[in-house]
Amino acid sequence: MLLRETAKVTAQLDITEERIRQELAGVAFSSPEDSPNVTEKLRALEILAKIQQLFKDATPPAQWNLDLATLGKLSDEELETALKHAEAVQAILTGTKAAP
Repeated sequence: MLLRETAKVTAQLDITEERIRQELAGVAFSSPEDSPNVTEKLRALEILAKIQQLFKDATPPAQWNLDLATLGKLSDEELETALKHAEAVQAILTGTKAAP
């Protein structure tokens, strides 16, 4: 009974996948003057990205998997260098500037 009522209301309100995407896009890409609530914008972007499957969890390459024994063998200088490289890669992947 509830499913039938939900379908009826959905049809009456013309709730479609495309309309939902358009509404979310309207919130996500609105100008700051139209929608100053950053939390709403971020949430709409997150939902859109999930719907569009833009971000997929991927297994890191094998060379990125470090075990504690390997890390324990590195000198402080080697660890510092590795950390700087890791921060630079993260900055490239996220589109932010790396610290000098």
